[in-house]
Amino acid sequence: MEVSKEQMMQVVLEAYPRASSFDEALHEAMDDGKMGVSRKENGVFHAIMPCPAARFEDEHHGYGATREDAILQCAYFAFAGTSEIQPSFM
Repeated sequence: MEVSKEQMMQVVLEAYPRASSFDEALHEAMDDGKMGVSRKENGVFHAIMPCPAARFEDEHHGYGATREDAILQCAYFAFAGTSEIQPSFM
């Protein structure tokens, strides 16, 4: 199943209704989940969010060509409760 960037952003915004912008929602997700972001040797960013922030049992991972894309994918997986999607923008 493909998911657009806008759909992923909507899920993250809904998880943080007090955020005044998408960037603020991402920062809250990073703070809540103590999300870490690193760059892999092939130029792909990797984001990881431990389970407590997402209320699920496993860590959530996201990958992207940019830091924001990796964080967005990671937060989407965490708050949508699934990793059974392929982001259409990746």
